[in-house]
Amino acid sequence: MQIGQNSEVSRNGRVLHIQTEDAGREHGYIVTHLFLSGNILVSERQTYHPHIDDDELRTLIKQQHRSMHQALNNGKYDRTI
Repeated sequence: MQIGQNSEVSRNGRVLHIQTEDAGREHGYIVTHLFLSGNILVSERQTYHPHIDDDELRTLIKQQHRSMHQALNNGKYDRTI
């Protein structure tokens, strides 16, 4: 099951895109990218056990997506932007 989450976020007058997705159970990781004008500025990756249930996987995706959003809002990536 490949699932994900997307958000458009404004920061310092720029619109950024956050994309979090499951790479698939055969790969066993979730990846979140922060995009500006179609270019990846930051990526974060988290591994998971392939036998995780669907609800737990959805929760991990939401948590990782929210974490990137919070870091962006807290200024963590301001120099990168």
